Amino acid sequence: MSNEPSADRSIILVVEDEPLLRMFASDMVEDAGYSVVEAANATEAVSILEKRTDIRIVFTDIDMPHGIDG
Repeated sequence: MSNEPSADRSIILVVEDEPLLRMFASDMVEDAGYSVVEAANATEAVSILEKRTDIRIVFTDIDMPHGIDG
């Protein structure tokens, strides 16, 4: 896998309720050359996705609180 930044700097939404894991995942995605938008829960993620059309990938936890999960 190359660490070269992608030409278009695609945006990835990282959704994780644990702050340290969210920070770690976001750092990994940025190190891979992508831009990151973070959400702390599914409700926040849905709100972000409704407002932004430039997000290409959602990287999410599969076990989220409050009934909505990955």
